[in-house]
Amino acid sequence: MNNRLVISLIFCAVLFHPLLVEGQGTLKFRFSGNSTRFMSEPQGKEILVPFIDTLNLYTGPFPGFTHRGGLGFEAEVYGSLSDRFYVGLEIGNNLLTGENDDPGFYNFQFTDSLQLTSRDPLTDTIYIHRTDYPLKYRTTLLSVMANFRFYPLSEGMFRPFLKASAGLSLVSTELSLKNPSLWTTDSTREYGPPVLFSTDRGGMVPALTLGGGLGFELQITEKLSLYADWSYKMVKSDLVDGIPNFDYNKETGRADRFNTWATTSKIGFGIVYTLNDNFNLFGGGGGGSKKGGSGGITSPSLPFYELKPR
Repeated sequence: MNNRLVISLIFCAVLFHPLLVEGQGTLKFRFSGNSTRFMSEPQGKEILVPFIDTLNLYTGPFPGFTHRGGLGFEAEVYGSLSDRFYVGLEIGNNLLTGENDDPGFYNFQFTDSLQLTSRDPLTDTIYIHRTDYPLKYRTTLLSVMANFRFYPLSEGMFRPFLKASAGLSLVSTELSLKNPSLWTTDSTREYGPPVLFSTDRGGMVPALTLGGGLGFELQITEKLSLYADWSYKMVKSDLVDGIPNFDYNKETGRADRFNTWATTSKIGFGIVYTLNDNFNLFGGGGGGSKKGGSGGITSPSLPFYELKPR
C-alpha cells in the first residue's frame, strides 16, 4: 500500500507541476525504441527442494539462461522546471527473452504453479509433467514511469543528462519448451500447451519499478533532436526471468512463493520533438517582443508621435 501511495504522489507531481510553476519553459515529446535485458535477481537465491539439491550435487551444476533483449517502444512528454531540470511522464513496453538448453529442474515444478499437463482420454486422468528439456521465456513489461532529468549543459547542440525514474510495471511472462516435440511422445495422450508457467492464468502482475541512467540529446533542427539513453532498472517481481521463485520449507515439506527484486538493463534510441521552446505553463502572454514592435502598455506621458493607438 505504501508503494502505491508513493507512486501516486509521484504521478500527481508530474501531471500537475505545470499548475505549480510560473513562467515559461520547454515542452517536449519523445518517441523511442528500446532493448531491455534481464541482468540478475540479487536476492533471488532459492532454498532447493531435496530432489533438485541431490540432482545438482551429482549431475550439476546446470548453466543459467542466456538472456537477450527484445525490441520495445516508449513515448514520453516532458517539460522544464528550469534550464537544467526536466520532469516527464513515460509509457513504455519492454520485451525480455532468454533460452536454456540444459536447465535442470526448478522449485516451482514441485508446486501447483507448474502448468505443463497432458490428459489420458480413456481414463480422463490429468498428468503433470516435470521435465528438464530446453526452455525459453518471453517477458513483457508495460510501464508507466515518472522521469526526472538533469542537464549539466543548459545550451548547445549536444546536451547530456542524468536520469532518475520511478513508477509501475505490469509484468507478463511465459516459460515454455523450446522443442515441444520432445515432450509429445505418447500418441494416446492429449497434450496441453507446451508451457511450464504463464501469467495468462492470473493476469499481468503489477510491480514497483525504480531506476536511473544517463543519455544525451543531439539537436539536428530547430524542433528535432536525436535521443539515446541507457537505464538501469529494478523491478519488484520474481517473474522477469520467466521463473517464479519458491523456497523449500523443511518444516512443512512444501515450497513457498516469495517475491524479489529483478535488475534490468535498457538501451533507448529515438527522436525528440520540441513543441515550444517558450511554452507558457499558464497560457498567458509571451516573453519578449515580436518582430516589428514591442509588447506591453504604452505610457500616456510619452509625446504624441511615440504613442500607439489602443
